[in-house]
Amino acid sequence: MDRENALGWLGGVEMGRRWSVGWLVITIAVIGMWMPPQVSAQDPLTQNYTTSDGRLTVSYPETWGATEFFGVMLSNDAVLLETFDFETLPDDVFLLIIAGGPINELIDFGGSGTFEEDVLAFAQDEADDTFTEYVGPKIEEFGGHTAYRTIGQSGGQEAIYMYIDLGGGNMLEVVVFANEGVIQQYGKTIEAVVLSAQYHAPAEPVVSGSVIWQQMERFDYEDFAPIGSVVVGPDDTIYVAGYYSGINVYDSEGDLQEVIGDTQLTNRWSGYAEDFAVAPDGTLWVVDANQHVTHIESNGEILHTWGELGQDSGEFGEYSPGQIEVTPDGRVVIQDRQDSEEFYTMTRIQIWDEEGTLLNEFVPQPSGPNSTITGYADIEMGLDGTLYIAGDYEIWRMDLHTGTLSQVRLDPIMSSYAYIDSFAISSTGHLVVASSEGGIYWFDAQGGYISQYGQEQVLSDYDSDAPPFMDGEFYSPRGMAVLSNGHVVVSDYNYTWWQVVVFTFEE
Repeated sequence: MDRENALGWLGGVEMGRRWSVGWLVITIAVIGMWMPPQVSAQDPLTQNYTTSDGRLTVSYPETWGATEFFGVMLSNDAVLLETFDFETLPDDVFLLIIAGGPINELIDFGGSGTFEEDVLAFAQDEADDTFTEYVGPKIEEFGGHTAYRTIGQSGGQEAIYMYIDLGGGNMLEVVVFANEGVIQQYGKTIEAVVLSAQYHAPAEPVVSGSVIWQQMERFDYEDFAPIGSVVVGPDDTIYVAGYYSGINVYDSEGDLQEVIGDTQLTNRWSGYAEDFAVAPDGTLWVVDANQHVTHIESNGEILHTWGELGQDSGEFGEYSPGQIEVTPDGRVVIQDRQDSEEFYTMTRIQIWDEEGTLLNEFVPQPSGPNSTITGYADIEMGLDGTLYIAGDYEIWRMDLHTGTLSQVRLDPIMSSYAYIDSFAISSTGHLVVASSEGGIYWFDAQGGYISQYGQEQVLSDYDSDAPPFMDGEFYSPRGMAVLSNGHVVVSDYNYTWWQVVVFTFEE
């Protein structure tokens, strides 16, 4: 089973959740839990594993394997952590996932809702969604804390859900899937591992900033709707890509100057501008997801276009290319997505000259424990010609001469479950990162946290009843750029309203 399908099989674990600050959540999927008194003593916990954000540490036996995947994933079969074959688990093998994060505002992946601090009701809802048959929830004591346990069946396995209230706004969530008999083999050791978990919540951030100007209207596919990229030119001109409507051009004060692109031009793009970039000479480079790269004058006149479907060098995958940047010396850098046999989509970074000649290409391949970049949220160009690549949860620098990668280690202020929607680089080399949880974070060039602004607009559904944005609210920022004075430009929409907003951080 591949990782994507494995996530579906582990639906009860719901690893796609998004969490908010102030709670500890530990999710555990195992094939055994809490053995009765007559079984053998627990294995000694001699090994420690700490997540990359430094927030969660777990102790476990030397014979187990451990890796990072939505927290800490452990098993007494290390090969299982490489194959992700959860569907055919041997009777004596278990999978254990421990993930730390906040839960004061709990939103399921693909849906929405608010945690009302009623743990018992929450446990009941989770059981209803997960178990085919169940008894509970039952209130009991675990490790000196109040726990809410539900026992049932899920996916052909015996299952246990447990929520342990640690006090002070912290909680442990325990999910167990068990083949018959494994409970008696490993329960006591797994219980000890649960009790060993230590979570270090980040310091409460200072959230401050103010809106400079905002443009907001109802979303209309036939009119301008800024669901694409945002680019700032050398003179602080703001370019915002619309949906099938060209590119709106604003001055730094928010006044609309012109619209680049008409019906003929957008038809040539065969879709909305997936991404675009401003070259040092002021011309624009645009890519759409139908294998087109288009070089245009600022007035919309087409200078050059190329692109064709394929997997060979210089060709683009289906629904590609996705991102484009221009180096200070005028080279064109394009992110091409190619379907792979793995659970992720392979990405190539292609480097072209302005005439459409392919100069080089690289497949980003990090070294160390992460063998791939998970997801590709965005690419951005640094002032020194270094390419920055954002995955779902991390940002990497790429040397465009060698393809070498180095990770920008961001301070762990963002939730472990918040992925990167978009990011931008300021003229000082600082990073501005938009989180899927609505906040926008300001880091220095080394990844040190400076400040943050904004919060997520929580919707009850995706229909036409979504409310307008309040100051500081963001739903799903699709584009972001930084003006020369440090003000941040964001494009965003919530299926009913769109906004282009400029704000400033306050230190």
